[in-house]
Amino acid sequence: TFTVVATNAVGNGVPSAPSSAVTPLAALAQTLPLPGGAGTASVLISGGPPGCAVAAGDIAFSNNVPAGHPGAATPLGALEFTAKGCPGATLNVSITYPAGSLNGLTPYKFGPPTAGDPPSWFAHGAINGDTVTYSVTDDGLGDNDTTNPGVIEDPFAPLLLAAPPATAQPIPTLSEWAMLLMAGLLGLLGAGALRRRGVLQR
Repeated sequence: TFTVVATNAVGNGVPSAPSSAVTPLAALAQTLPLPGGAGTASVLISGGPPGCAVAAGDIAFSNNVPAGHPGAATPLGALEFTAKGCPGATLNVSITYPAGSLNGLTPYKFGPPTAGDPPSWFAHGAINGDTVTYSVTDDGLGDNDTTNPGVIEDPFAPLLLAAPPATAQPIPTLSEWAMLLMAGLLGLLGAGALRRRGVLQR
């Protein structure tokens, strides 16, 4: 529970009534196989209210990642889970991958970048060694199910980003004055050639 106290130059106000009691979700810890025989990863999910849970069959790593991501590859697949009974909850997710497997990868999430946005891939999460941590909020940041209150769907994948396209090099051009000077020189050369031809013909 918590209470709120207003503070200003005069001092502290009277504490509010205590909030309703909330028991955080007991952390869900599982070790799951990565696709393609890349080993296993340990997943820890925490932070939901009582009744918020991820069923055993509702969490797995998969190569069936949503389309449209900016990566050249998803070497570790995507973590996909569905949590139910989590109205308004923000879940904290921690994934520990095999040693060195995150080198060169960037954590990306699929879902709304902010509440009300359409789902898309966006950079989200932090890598510390072999562990990625991130959060997902019911009907908000990163929740791919915004039609069923209390249901959180979570596609997440460390991506090997595609190399940026080579930028075209501009073709050197002459300025307007340089073009006029070039035209004048060509004119003088042409006139000189005509004079020499006239002299030779005489």
